[in-house]
Amino acid sequence: MTITTIHMIPEFLFNVKQPVHGDRYVLAELGPDDRIDIYKEYPIYNLLTDTWVFSGSTCKKDEEHFWLPEGEFLQIVASRNLELDFSF
Repeated sequence: MTITTIHMIPEFLFNVKQPVHGDRYVLAELGPDDRIDIYKEYPIYNLLTDTWVFSGSTCKKDEEHFWLPEGEFLQIVASRNLELDFSF
């Protein structure tokens, strides 16, 4: 079995809470091979426009997106001793 992001952080798939206006989130999309591709930058959610606000750009919230509050994501990463590498 291949270990993928889904196995390491399944919380992305089971999060059913709506994002809160003004809060920062870790945003991800389902990629090939059951991989969750995590965005390098953590956007802030804007309820008024239903968008993710990145520095210098916005992205419409989409059903393809998965999200976790930044604090919750960082707690999961720390508790599981996961190392994140965004050097691509």
